[in-house]
Amino acid sequence: MEPGTRFYCYGIQGLPCEGLTRTVSTYSYGDSLEIHPENNRLYVVCADGSIQDAHDPSRPIGWELIIDETKCFYRITQQGFEPLECSVRLYSTGPAPPGGKRIGSIVKQYSHHAAIYEPEDDGEPEVTSSISFPVLRSSIV
Repeated sequence: MEPGTRFYCYGIQGLPCEGLTRTVSTYSYGDSLEIHPENNRLYVVCADGSIQDAHDPSRPIGWELIIDETKCFYRITQQGFEPLECSVRLYSTGPAPPGGKRIGSIVKQYSHHAAIYEPEDDGEPEVTSSISFPVLRSSIV
């Protein structure tokens, strides 16, 4: 999706909650960090590729949208979280998208065996292996 695109998400698949699961870091945002899209909330793609609440730009968004040829996914922007399927309905496009504010890590590439992350601290990229999720061909990042 291009910066300035406004959209809604539906059919949000939540994180698994059975057994021992990875814990989401809320950084300094506490419970206000949004870790998955909410139904009936209008979002906008920012100039930097991040997602923002179209009506409340101060709301911290901790997920990204990933689109391949046939499906849409969201992923918590923290290392080790797999993309989860969702549905997207386009609403409109605007000429002047907000600048954006990324929270968390950026995944540069997915494969069946590894996810390459861009670190926030100008260090070397980290690689996490033995991850099993679909190969995604395009992303807004």
